[in-house]
Amino acid sequence: MTEKIKMGTILYQQDAPLPESLNFKSEAYSNGWRLVENLDAYGLGRKIREAGWTFFYMAGEIKASVIGLSGEKGARKAVNKLIAGMKSDGLNSMEITQVAAKHVSMLR
Repeated sequence: MTEKIKMGTILYQQDAPLPESLNFKSEAYSNGWRLVENLDAYGLGRKIREAGWTFFYMAGEIKASVIGLSGEKGARKAVNKLIAGMKSDGLNSMEITQVAAKHVSMLR
């Protein structure tokens, strides 16, 4: 199974205003957010410019960690934590820049 959340994945809020001429594939992901299929930030930015809009980037980084889950379940839980934090900031899209699985050994 291919992981949906990986470096370069773009998600956007389902009700974000988009030009009607903007065509790209997406799928429902979580809590009113959609996952852009087969496009990275550069490709989506190009399509947005072709539609006559401007792609605006905000510098900044937010992080989320999940303990005890790995794979797609862990990634989904981490993304849901990011989404919850973004709603209060009024942001409507994000690009995943890093996904890392870490293992911790407990010594007694």
